[in-house]
Amino acid sequence: MGSIGDIYPTTHSTDSANLEKPSASTTSSRNDDGTFLQRSETGTSSLHDAEATPVQTPGALEWDGPDDPDNPFNWSHAKRGLITLTVGLVGFTVTLGSSVYTPASSEVAQKFNVSKTAALLGLTLYTIGLGFGPVLAAPISEIYGRNVVYKTSIPVAALFTLGAGFSNNFASLLVCRFFAGFFAGPVLAVGAGTNADMWPERYATIGVTAFVLWPFAGPALGPFIGGFVAQYKGWRWTQWVILFASAGVYLMLLFVPETYKKAILKKRAKNRGLGPPKTAGPQGAAAIKFLLTVTLLRPVHMLFTEPIVTCISLYVAFAFAVLFAFFAAFPIVFGGVYG
Repeated sequence: MGSIGDIYPTTHSTDSANLEKPSASTTSSRNDDGTFLQRSETGTSSLHDAEATPVQTPGALEWDGPDDPDNPFNWSHAKRGLITLTVGLVGFTVTLGSSVYTPASSEVAQKFNVSKTAALLGLTLYTIGLGFGPVLAAPISEIYGRNVVYKTSIPVAALFTLGAGFSNNFASLLVCRFFAGFFAGPVLAVGAGTNADMWPERYATIGVTAFVLWPFAGPALGPFIGGFVAQYKGWRWTQWVILFASAGVYLMLLFVPETYKKAILKKRAKNRGLGPPKTAGPQGAAAIKFLLTVTLLRPVHMLFTEPIVTCISLYVAFAFAVLFAFFAAFPIVFGGVYG
């Protein structure tokens, strides 16, 4: 049988006493500079005992390993379920704000001396705001994380909801309703991203279903809640309901950890005294400008050039048109016909 040198030839002179038999068992230790040192428990294949090959730590660029506790995929089902529930309740509150207003539209028309059709602009502009808000805010979550969007958009939307409730003229009501929807809308898009951050593919359907249920329950229950408070408390209470619900879900959001991978790794690198992960492409303000440009132009381009996108968009637009037409007809049918 040949010597170890015959099996593992080297290009320089090495003392055979410094070589050990190969072993598949290895351990890793971390240097002060954040690098891993891989060593064999019983020996190394072609390494000296006095030497260890430094391997760049994945701490700044990647998870420490498949069992990294900071990885949202490794969190307990209970923790991920509570986060999904919280984000879903946020979506419920946001979409509730669209239809909860409709039962009070007749009172709004009388209060501000406008037609019933014009009074429905409070619903229309809020819904338009929900559509435009995610276009600008979703890219921000890809840079700074999900929590920045949650903890910024909800308070700002609540302030405009407060303004809508205190409005003394029709114009200010419409302006506040639009911006309330505009700043509340991003949580719907970011909520889907939060669930994608936490649930692996084998559980994705459970997480997505649990989340999507709440934003669709909001507009369905809105007319019933709005009809009750409008009848017994007045139209302004339709806004107070949204405000109180926003305050409740915001308190829950304070306990929701960041789930976006890049944001977690960036914060961890800072805590470890490492430099931020280097990424190719524009950085800082240039990155935001790039993402906004791509986000604004690419969907429009795909809408007119990709048939499948066009068809699905038309179908979804029709479905939502029917849904919100029902919201507009709700006070007429149940108020005028059934009293």
